[in-house]
Amino acid sequence: IVASAGNNTVMEIATAGTPYVCIPEERPFSEQFSKAEALRRANAAYVLTDWPDIDQWPELLEDAKRTDTQPLSNVINPQGAQRCAEYIKRMSKAYKW
Repeated sequence: IVASAGNNTVMEIATAGTPYVCIPEERPFSEQFSKAEALRRANAAYVLTDWPDIDQWPELLEDAKRTDTQPLSNVINPQGAQRCAEYIKRMSKAYKW
């Protein structure tokens, strides 16, 4: 998958378990570039900072296919929704509303 580094995009790709070519988009606070750098450091995505020329795509996609998808899947917790619900329940009991 070739996509930006938006939070929902990253989580959906991580859930899909497929190689990821990350090309972050300009944002007011550079959050996509920060996330892309974190993905690069974790070997969780094939990160580019600029859109490649058309003749670079075949080799780039072949390189991306060889990336290990496990580091990206590590950002997903299959019990995330359950854990969140339990946390909210604990916090609601901790405070008297």
